[in-house]
Amino acid sequence: MGMELISEKKKQIEMLIDELEDNGASEYSMYGSLIKSKEYVKSHIGEDNEFFWAISSLEDGFAKEKLVALLKSLSQYIEEGLLTQSSPKELAAQEIASETLSQALSILKDNSNHPAAACFLAGATLENYLRSWVEREQILVPAPPSINKYAEVLKKNKKITPQDVKDITSWAGLRNSAVHGKWKEVEDKKRVELMVEGIGLFARKYSL
Repeated sequence: MGMELISEKKKQIEMLIDELEDNGASEYSMYGSLIKSKEYVKSHIGEDNEFFWAISSLEDGFAKEKLVALLKSLSQYIEEGLLTQSSPKELAAQEIASETLSQALSILKDNSNHPAAACFLAGATLENYLRSWVEREQILVPAPPSINKYAEVLKKNKKITPQDVKDITSWAGLRNSAVHGKWKEVEDKKRVELMVEGIGLFARKYSL
């Protein structure tokens, strides 16, 4: 697992701990924190581990110290490098994305195909990932949602860099040209190939 992803998981868990340790938090917000903690561990750590089952066993009226202790132990577990695999859900997403980008490259190798097809496929892969990312982080996106809006809110929340946004904006432009049938703007095979490879690098950077 990449160091960026490990660091991000540890950061998210620490945010949940801070939320729980807020002395002004109500009983309802504590229960909400329990649900968020359970769902976060389920999605990003996995169900097949003791941390998930221990958190799932907590019920209404639980002592928040128990949940805080479990989350702190999980944070330490990650910090010590013991979490070496992505959750099943993350692994599935990575596999699908990798396969789709490989299909896009295969399309480009066949001279009978227009590069727009590969451009559209790669752009759809990027959009699906960014949408899942903001939903996972519970980040609000202005309507109507788009690749560029996903990128902007992720940058605002310090999830990606300004250079990432520039790259994503360029890829989104090519993808929109393909969607709207502006074939001349996506007929340069090398340019589309760089887009597909760039999305692949972005995917590996953030463990897509």
